[in-house]
Amino acid sequence: MSAEEKILQGILDDANLQAEKIIAEAKAECEDILAKGKESAKDYSAKTVSDALRQAKSVKQNADSAAELTVRDAKLAKKHQEIKKTLALAVERIISLPDDKYFSLLCGLAARNARSEEGVLRLGSADLIRDIAVFERLLKDADINVTLDKAPASIKNGFILKYGDIEYNLSLAAVIEDKREILEDKINSILFAD
Repeated sequence: MSAEEKILQGILDDANLQAEKIIAEAKAECEDILAKGKESAKDYSAKTVSDALRQAKSVKQNADSAAELTVRDAKLAKKHQEIKKTLALAVERIISLPDDKYFSLLCGLAARNARSEEGVLRLGSADLIRDIAVFERLLKDADINVTLDKAPASIKNGFILKYGDIEYNLSLAAVIEDKREILEDKINSILFAD
């Protein structure tokens, strides 16, 4: 081999060694990058799973809270429905009382709201078909100074008591509405005692 060929061969051998060294370093760097990538992927995967579990727990807690609210609201709605039904049954029971007991109840209402001066009392339309003579007698016996107007009040049951320009709506519906909170509390304690 000639000197030139030897120099060329030396350069080629050096270049090959240099290339092998570069390739080895590149392979090592690739393996390092790959190892770091795998480690990073494991960390990312673990973090993703942890985040997903945390989100799932949060979603479950929210769903549980929503379910509890729904159940509570349903129970509350059922309680209100039962209270409303009980109040309606109470009104029906009052309305179905015999005339003497019914008018005695109305007379008690009149006595609690009566004044010393003379007033006018107008019964509800459904009450005018009852024996109002019983009511007149009860009012007189209780010394309630009112004139019973035979024209129906614009209510169904109960009466309107008028003194001058002041009217007291003592219809059963108005009395129950006025005492609704007290009645609901009593009904609630009876129906839903824990």
